[in-house]
Amino acid sequence: MDDRTKPIFLREVQRQISFAEIATEEMMSITESVISNSVTDPEKMQTLFWYAAQNLLISLANISKVLYPSKKYYRRGDALRKELSLPVENVFKSRLLRNSFEHFDERIEEFFMSATKGKGSIFIDTNMVEIKITGLDMPIAYMRNYLPSERTLYFQDVKLNLDTVQTELNELKEKLNKLIKSAE
Repeated sequence: MDDRTKPIFLREVQRQISFAEIATEEMMSITESVISNSVTDPEKMQTLFWYAAQNLLISLANISKVLYPSKKYYRRGDALRKELSLPVENVFKSRLLRNSFEHFDERIEEFFMSATKGKGSIFIDTNMVEIKITGLDMPIAYMRNYLPSERTLYFQDVKLNLDTVQTELNELKEKLNKLIKSAE
């Protein structure tokens, strides 16, 4: 990274933060509509919710790619993280949830290959209401799942809390704006 590329990376992170904020706001708005029963087309709302969730994960992954790049570009990521005073653990570091969404086909195959040998199974996907199934002697796959009471997005056991996302996006945005202003 040099003086020519640094502003480009900073602006890209800024852009991805905006995209993530839009996606999160859309997810919250849809959730509120569903909970208050003010939805006229539930199927469309569910589609829009998961569209926004996917966009959120893509934006977070794009931030991650700039701040936690491959080994070849490690110095750039390290320098940017230091300048932004990012904590070691943060929502931008892990791409596990995004990868699960991206490799959904593989997760389906893995679940049915491992969990269903000689048994039935229950497959739950793109759920956005509280659901608990108990008392069954068979594997249950909660693939893409959102629990409004926790404001948490899940893919099986991998989770992402939207309150944490919003807090860390705001903190990064503030640090980024200060860094960009000081460079002008």
